[in-house]
Amino acid sequence: MRTDVTWDPGREDEPTLHPAMHHIAGLGGYQDRKRKPCPKSLWRGLQRIEDMAQVFGKLRAMERNDSRPP
Repeated sequence: MRTDVTWDPGREDEPTLHPAMHHIAGLGGYQDRKRKPCPKSLWRGLQRIEDMAQVFGKLRAMERNDSRPP
C-alpha cells in the first residue's frame, strides 16, 4: 500500500460544517433521517476517525521499518 501520495483538495472540495457533521455522524451510526444527528452519533463517529488514524499511523511506521504484519 502506498502512503507517500499527497493530495491537496483545494478550496472547492472543502466541506462546510453541515455536510462534515453529517459525514462524521454517519460513521457513528446516524442514518440521515428526519432528525439532526445526536451528540452520541457524533462522538462515536469521532472515535471511528481516531481508530482509523491510529491504524494509518501504524501502517506508516511499519512501512518505514520495512516490516510485515504478523
